[in-house]
Amino acid sequence: MKATDSTINSDEDEEWITVNSARVKVENGELQGEVGEKIVEAPDKLSSTGANPTIPDMMPEAQQRHKKHLRKGKSYSGMPMTEYVEKASELARSPIGGDIDGYKATDGAVVRYNKNTNDFVKGYSTGVATMFKPSSGEDYFKRKRSEEEEG
Repeated sequence: MKATDSTINSDEDEEWITVNSARVKVENGELQGEVGEKIVEAPDKLSSTGANPTIPDMMPEAQQRHKKHLRKGKSYSGMPMTEYVEKASELARSPIGGDIDGYKATDGAVVRYNKNTNDFVKGYSTGVATMFKPSSGEDYFKRKRSEEEEG
């Protein structure tokens, strides 16, 4: 589930959100209760420049969409999916500095770009949404920043 797929719904007495096909109560803007065995808590606010250790790994549906990057002749040719997910998650959680640049987008996503490896990643409090190598490199990152950066 992408962050943009989430919607807070209201009944007469309560607000709720659907998480992993389970209805979870929302009180004062925070998720309450359990989904499966894991207690659901309100996601931390993501930092535009600092580390974001609470971003979960890439969601399974995002992994399915990104298998194309692992095919022969593609950006991450021959890389196992587990390594791809680990690399994407690590970059999304990284603070900016050195070769890592980034920003927070108006949709709540944290965007990181590694100038050395040309890896572009976008992550939400619900998980990493994408990682790829833009064909126009840093120019792509700069264009996206000018379009998306939170004011």
